[in-house]
Amino acid sequence: MHKHCYLDTGCVGEIFAESVALLPVILAVVVLDPSPSIYRAAIAHAKIDPTLADILAYYNTPLEALPPRLPAGQYDILTLLEVIGHLAHPSPFL
Repeated sequence: MHKHCYLDTGCVGEIFAESVALLPVILAVVVLDPSPSIYRAAIAHAKIDPTLADILAYYNTPLEALPPRLPAGQYDILTLLEVIGHLAHPSPFL
């Protein structure tokens, strides 16, 4: 079974990314959020379930500073929850 690499931008605290990380078809989840307070909350919450440590990687950075690709090469799934609504001009972004 092919496992997917998932990129979640605007992690909104962690809830969605952690749920995705628990799916058996997910190899890795990279989570980006530029807000330091949301990033800290996500890191703290992820520590509740130590099984997520090898799957989840949180970055306190905007999408423009995307970290290097995962060893698998690319992201198969991307979500932009709570991101597009905060952009003054979303068309160029899309």
